[in-house]
Amino acid sequence: MGLFKDYKVFTESYIPSNLINREEKLSKLVDYYKYITESPGSFSRIAVVYGTVRGRSGIGKTTLARLAALRVSEMARRNGYNVKPVYVNVYSMTGVNQILSSIIGQLGIRGVKPRGSSPIELMKAILDDAYRKDYYIILIVDEIQSILRRRGFSEEQLVYLFFRYNEVFSGLLDSYRIYPMLVVFDMIEWGKMPGQIRSMVGLEIGLQPYSSYELYDILYDRIERGLLEPSRFPSSLIEMIAEYLGYDRSGEGNARTAINVARQSVEAAEARGDDVVKEEYVREALSMVGTFKVSEYSVESLGLHQKILLYALTLLALRNEGDWITMGLLEDEYRSVCEWLGEKPRVHSQIFEYVKELSFKGIIQTTLSGKGMRGRTTLVRVSPDIPVNPLKMLLEKELKLA
Repeated sequence: MGLFKDYKVFTESYIPSNLINREEKLSKLVDYYKYITESPGSFSRIAVVYGTVRGRSGIGKTTLARLAALRVSEMARRNGYNVKPVYVNVYSMTGVNQILSSIIGQLGIRGVKPRGSSPIELMKAILDDAYRKDYYIILIVDEIQSILRRRGFSEEQLVYLFFRYNEVFSGLLDSYRIYPMLVVFDMIEWGKMPGQIRSMVGLEIGLQPYSSYELYDILYDRIERGLLEPSRFPSSLIEMIAEYLGYDRSGEGNARTAINVARQSVEAAEARGDDVVKEEYVREALSMVGTFKVSEYSVESLGLHQKILLYALTLLALRNEGDWITMGLLEDEYRSVCEWLGEKPRVHSQIFEYVKELSFKGIIQTTLSGKGMRGRTTLVRVSPDIPVNPLKMLLEKELKLA
């Protein structure tokens, strides 16, 4: 029997019913467009969602916009109005016609031939269909900052097609039918947008990259929804992914990456016939997105006792799957390996220096113990993006144990 109950929960197209750690932002965005559910057509508002940290993706911008549009649509339906969410990501689109064709396709408008039609004709077809069938459109335009970089796409086209279309069709429209919601990569890109566009936006919502705590909550929720038996994915491994990728731990804060790592870990367990996700599968998945790769050179460059200490840590890691190792336990294992190899072990202060150097190189991670442990001690583990078994085999080769 497989581990997945609902595979789509781990895909990019999945839109959750709630947005963990983003509910306050979601409520604010929904409230801003709430007027569409009570008196549609009377006026139009525009909001923008962007990242507050330069160059960070996977922080929930698109999901926030899409879920807000769905909630507004549901509220409108309960009030007797038909509001249709339409989503277009314009990053890879080459021109206006391609964008409008995507909108036409999602709305199911028949009898329109985009090839050979002008943007005005396509826009009129959209508005005519909305009037005839009496519906309204929340148009999410994702990656809008990229649209003005396209050859043949001017600022005026953007403004008059999506924001001031009522002026283009003056005399033909008696109400607004399209309500734009913009998504921009980050605040720097938003600041580069033309002032004419920025002046039309009444609500700006900025999103930070996810912290390790937030990523843990998101992963826990996806695993609860997506697996037949969530306990098959140990919480210690969920924590490992979250801590490695959390923005507060110098990670990218990217939820999309974290979810993909969880999915790949489950797929690895299924492919190998295991009924539980193991640490080695999580490490393999993290190694695909990590910056550090295990290589013979990276191991060869270590000193003898650094290699011995690291080898001792790999032995403990394989025995204590998913757990941090105390310095005391690591030192005991290190001394055992030294005795086995006939080497005189180094003193505590020197071992601690080795740990700091290995941590600086990105091979191991350290943290301080928290509640539930007597006193304060340093905890150590092999960096999550390094598969333990390959590292152990490299060290055995270097130490002439293999």
